[in-house]
Amino acid sequence: AYDHPCGSRRLRQALQGYLWRARTVRCDPEQIVIVNGSQQGLDLCARLLLDPGDSFVIEDPCYRMARQVFASTGATPVPVEVDEHGMQTEQLAGLAARLAYATPSHQFPL
Repeated sequence: AYDHPCGSRRLRQALQGYLWRARTVRCDPEQIVIVNGSQQGLDLCARLLLDPGDSFVIEDPCYRMARQVFASTGATPVPVEVDEHGMQTEQLAGLAARLAYATPSHQFPL
C-alpha cells in the first residue's frame, strides 16, 4: 500500500512536535511535506513559487544546485553577496524578486 504523498502521517506528527520544541514553529502535520532529499525539496519550491520571467535572490557564493534548479524555471537569479554575518540584506532594497534563497545558519560554500 502506498503512503500519503506528503509522507507518513506519524512522521509528520513527530516533526510537528519537534519543530515546536526545538524551533518554536507552530504548524499542522498537513503543512509538512517529506521529500527524498534537498534537491527534491528545492525543485518543489521552485515549481510552486517561480514562473518564467520572475527573479529570485540567491546568496553569492551559493549552493550551485539551488541556483540551477531555480533558474530551470525560467526565472533570473539576482546574486547578493554574503559576509561573515550572512546575506548583505542592504542589497535587497528596491529588488522585486519573487523568492529569496538563503542559508542563515551555514553559508554554502563558505
